[in-house]
Amino acid sequence: MGPEALDTDHASPMMNNVRPAVPGDTLTARSELIHLGRRMASITVTILDQNQKLVAHGTVSLMVQ
Repeated sequence: MGPEALDTDHASPMMNNVRPAVPGDTLTARSELIHLGRRMASITVTILDQNQKLVAHGTVSLMVQ
């Protein structure tokens, strides 16, 4: 299954900001698929700055087509 199978029109994102990012910061986002069912997929996302400090984290649920 490729990314085209995920229906982003019916996404349920939930993000939490932990600390502000400032101009000049280098941010890295990492995602992990935590559940893939026949109809739904759940993904977690973490965003770190250049010092490996958490800037934001969240989850999203997507419908699988």
